[in-house]
Amino acid sequence: PFAFGFGTPVEGVTFGARVPLCPAPVEALEAAFDLTRSLVERYGGGRFDGEGEPLDERRMRAELAGIVESMSRAKLEPGGAECRR
Repeated sequence: PFAFGFGTPVEGVTFGARVPLCPAPVEALEAAFDLTRSLVERYGGGRFDGEGEPLDERRMRAELAGIVESMSRAKLEPGGAECRR
């Protein structure tokens, strides 16, 4: 546990995104990676995926690329009007 200057310990922080709603999903993922690295560096702890396994940036990048490619084939633009309906 760590405290972000609030005095109350935090057991964990979760980040997520809805790819269809995000206009720049690749950039958002990279920013999340940067942020989590900074948090671990400053406060300790670790980075884990949704299954509790150590975060594998390469695997997550590949998964996101597949999602974006599937959307592109379906003529859907991340963050576009069709995805926001």
